[in-house]
Amino acid sequence: MSRRPQPVEAILASRQLRRYQQFAEQYRQWQRHLHDLLGKQVASHCEVISIREERLLIRVDSAAWATRLKFQQRAIITYFQNHAMASVTSLEIKINPGVKQSAQTANEGTSAASENAQSTPVKQPSIVTTEASASKLKRLAADCDEPLKSQLLALATKFEQTP
Repeated sequence: MSRRPQPVEAILASRQLRRYQQFAEQYRQWQRHLHDLLGKQVASHCEVISIREERLLIRVDSAAWATRLKFQQRAIITYFQNHAMASVTSLEIKINPGVKQSAQTANEGTSAASENAQSTPVKQPSIVTTEASASKLKRLAADCDEPLKSQLLALATKFEQTP
């Protein structure tokens, strides 16, 4: 069964594309509300993921920022109820380290490399992979949810395979 290509006009007029555009705009508004409430410094470490079932989901890049947001939980919920026109009754904070840091590091590294072509190489610490590390990862994975659980188990398997 073959599908014929649709004209660009039909794609641009489709309901699904409009829904994606509306969600993207709503997402940008949520980000602005978070930025307005928390300020530039704190908001640079946080990202609104979604608002579903009256729950605001925010991703942060460290446990320290998660703790800081938990202290402001009531203010965040109230602000979103009043300004974001969203029915928010709870806040969920997910920690995902390295998401924003890796992007910043990549951007900084590119600009620094172009400014200073003769930079000294940074020595990377050596990582010792042992059976003990694999067993610790397996114990840690037992308490985690997917997809982190499967990623930790895969890493543990790699540690077991290294000589």
